[in-house]
Amino acid sequence: MAATSFFNTAISQIHLLTTDNWFTWKTEMEMLLAMEGLDEIVNGTEKKEGDAKATWDQKDKKAKGIIFFRIDPQYRSFFASPTSSANLWEALKTKFEASNLATRIVLKCDSVT
Repeated sequence: MAATSFFNTAISQIHLLTTDNWFTWKTEMEMLLAMEGLDEIVNGTEKKEGDAKATWDQKDKKAKGIIFFRIDPQYRSFFASPTSSANLWEALKTKFEASNLATRIVLKCDSVT
């Protein structure tokens, strides 16, 4: 019971992903996924092989759900079709990482001038 309560508290602390908070969101989500033992599913290092396929599928669905429901609803429709949590993660990186990096550079340049 305490582990579930801690998980619910932790996930509620992660703001919904928007175009403005990718790097913070990514770090917090990576920590949450690691706490739940799902990080290797999402980053692709744990493969769907052998007798563990059913367990892998269950972990993948859980990871995909956790990630999906911490995306701002206005963006969810763009990410409803990835077939795995790893594919979802890569799609999010493609969409948000470059735009957030460009924003950080612009802000940094503005603060220098």
